[in-house]
Amino acid sequence: MNTKLFYFSGTGNSLAAARKIADQIGARNIDNIANFMGQKIEINEDIVGFVFPVYFQDMPEVVKEFVNKIEFKNNPYIFAIATCNGGPGFTLFNMDKILKYKGQKLSSGFTLTMPGNSVIMLDLTSSPEIQKERLRDSSIKIYNISKIVKNQLEVGIEGKYKIKTLEIYDFGAPKILQFLSDRLKGSIISFAVTKVYRAHKRFISSEKCTLCRTCQRICPENNIKVAEIVTWGSNCDLCLACFHWCPQKGIEIGNSTKNRIRYHHPDISLKDMTLR
Repeated sequence: MNTKLFYFSGTGNSLAAARKIADQIGARNIDNIANFMGQKIEINEDIVGFVFPVYFQDMPEVVKEFVNKIEFKNNPYIFAIATCNGGPGFTLFNMDKILKYKGQKLSSGFTLTMPGNSVIMLDLTSSPEIQKERLRDSSIKIYNISKIVKNQLEVGIEGKYKIKTLEIYDFGAPKILQFLSDRLKGSIISFAVTKVYRAHKRFISSEKCTLCRTCQRICPENNIKVAEIVTWGSNCDLCLACFHWCPQKGIEIGNSTKNRIRYHHPDISLKDMTLR
C-alpha cells in the first residue's frame, strides 16, 4: 500500500510523532505542510495521514487551508493524529468535517498528549518529569496507532465526543450543553489571545538577540525578517517556533514570557525544523 504522511510542527512534537508513525507503518513519503503554502496537491495514495498540534481546541489555520486545497484522486484510508498538552477539543471533528465536504472522511482520529509548549496566557510548559512520562507514553501509543493504521481499521474519532455525538438527535440535553460549553470555551480562548491580547503583534527581540536569523529560518509561515532588527509580519499562526527555538532565548511575547521555560522535542534538531 502506498502511504503519504503530512505534518505541521512548531516545537517538534508533531514532527517526532510523524517520524515514528512513518517508521512503524513503512511510510516513505513524509512532508511538511508548510512546504505547500498556497499550493494545491493531488493525493493518489491508499493511506494518507496528518499529524499536527491543537491550537485553541482546533486545527491550526495553516492545516485547515492545506486540507481544503487537497484534491483526492481516489478514496484513501485517512487518519489524523492531534498532538496536545490538554484536550483536543474539536480538532479531529473539524478535520472530519472538511474531509466530508471533499467527499472523504476521517477513518480514524487519535490524540497524543505531549509536553506542553504554550506560554502565551499561562505557563503550560511541562516539568522535566512530566515531559519524560509523556514522551514515553506517546511512543507506546504511536505503536498501537501504527497497528490500527497498517490494518486500515476504522475506529472513529478519539475524544470526549464520538462521531455520532455530532449528529442531530443522537444525544441528550446534558451532552448538548456540554458540547456547546466546550465549543464556546475554545472560541473564547481564541478570541482572547488573537483579538484582545493580540499575541501575534507582541513578539519582540530582546537585548539577548544576536540577529542569528534562526527565527527567520524556522518560521513555517515565512513571517519573520531579520535585518538590523527582527520584524514579524501579519501572517502568524502562533506556533511559537521562534520563541522556543531561539538559541539565545532572545524572543519574548510582550512582557509575559520573561523567564519562561523554552521547549522543543529532544529528538528533533534545528536542522530538522528548517528543512524545506
